[in-house]
Amino acid sequence: MESDGNGSSLQLYEKLSFSYPSLLQPLFHERDTHLAWSLKRSKTVNKSKRVVGVIGRGHMNGVIYAITSDQGNLRFRDLVGKKAGEDATEIEI
Repeated sequence: MESDGNGSSLQLYEKLSFSYPSLLQPLFHERDTHLAWSLKRSKTVNKSKRVVGVIGRGHMNGVIYAITSDQGNLRFRDLVGKKAGEDATEIEI
């Protein structure tokens, strides 16, 4: 399944969600959240007002949503699916 480059990212997402619904969580949602966390972390660690990140078009909306909807609780251990003292491998977003 390939995107034809004509703004069909949404169509590709819809095809994937219908054909392979179990792939959406790890391929899109978890990746979007991790990218958002990474950008926020870079901003904090570098004590800068702006951070530049390069992300694919298919992740743009999800990353923007994750950043703007974050209430200050976007934590790394949640992204990797682990809570203090646990070895969990799944997260809910």
